Amino acid sequence: MAESPQLRVSEKFNAADAEVVFKSSDNVLFHIHQLNLMACTEGFSPPETSTFSEIVTLTEPSATLELLFAFIYPQPLPDLGGLDFDILAALAEAAEKYRVFAAMNLCTIHMGNHLKDHPEEILLHGLKHGIRKLVARTAPLLLDSPLEYLLPHLPDRFLIPWVRYHTHWTRIWMSAISSTLSTASMAKVKCTSCNKLPHDYVLDAMAKLSSRLSALQNLDIILPPHIPMCCSDTLILLDTWRDTLRAEIITIPTFADFAFPLDAVPTDGVRRFLKKAGHDY
Repeated sequence: MAESPQLRVSEKFNAADAEVVFKSSDNVLFHIHQLNLMACTEGFSPPETSTFSEIVTLTEPSATLELLFAFIYPQPLPDLGGLDFDILAALAEAAEKYRVFAAMNLCTIHMGNHLKDHPEEILLHGLKHGIRKLVARTAPLLLDSPLEYLLPHLPDRFLIPWVRYHTHWTRIWMSAISSTLSTASMAKVKCTSCNKLPHDYVLDAMAKLSSRLSALQNLDIILPPHIPMCCSDTLILLDTWRDTLRAEIITIPTFADFAFPLDAVPTDGVRRFLKKAGHDY
């Protein structure tokens, strides 16, 4: 018969006068003052008559709780900048679960530093807990994800909002790559300064833009903002094309607006979208 792992007490949270004792999933005890829980959290609800003989078992490991409880005492906050993403994500989840407000805000800030490497995990975290900033910043990074891959990972109530959001981007993208940018009237002689045919700029831009949906987010790379002066007369069409695309893109609401339509004042993108549709706000 296997022996139960031996209990041990946290080296940081072991105050003799603490009223509440929590046990981590790996059998570490945390002695926490009830007043701090009441002042700094909303999710912990220890009984008023709690004593050391009443141990509250939590599902989080000690490494997560060591970080979490540091946010409810008057001491320097943990440095989250150097944490591995998995540790930060576990802390962020615990902070949201137990409503440890200082930790919630700081975790949201630091998760923003991991958007490019962990967009799907951060999007799901933001959707689960209604963190609009994370949802709005992460969604554009997932535009190239096939719907058949991403949709099974989303909670059911966000499936239609994602399809609507994705459709807005797709509609502009398809319109852009199928637009009839006429090159027939452009000069057929290479420019003596840049050694390119004028319509080569158009063809290069179309090739880059059609490679992926997210290319719409990098118009200044795909469609150079500064056309060489030697060809500016014949390539003014490309300049106008870029500006028209940019004007269309800024009307797209964020995914947070689609996912949480009733819990916030509309963003500028939503206002432009409603005005274009003939609605006043």
